[in-house]
Amino acid sequence: MTIEFYFFDKTTNTFKKVYFKEWVEDGPIFVKNKKAGKTYWNEKQAEEDLRVLGIITSPIAKTLSIKLVS
Repeated sequence: MTIEFYFFDKTTNTFKKVYFKEWVEDGPIFVKNKKAGKTYWNEKQAEEDLRVLGIITSPIAKTLSIKLVS
C-alpha cells in the first residue's frame, strides 16, 4: 500500500500526482515514482499518515485527493 496524492499546482496551473515518501522536519516529502513512495505493511500507520496529510495546507497547491492504493 502506498499513499497517492493528487493536487492542483497554482503556480503552473497543472494537475499532478505524487506519492508520499516520508516525513521530515519541514513536512512531507513526495516523489513522482510510485515504487519510491513509502510502502505500508500496517494499515493503522497508513491511516494515521492519511489523516495528517489531509489537514496540511499549502499556499501554492490545492489538494484534490489523498488515497491509499495497492
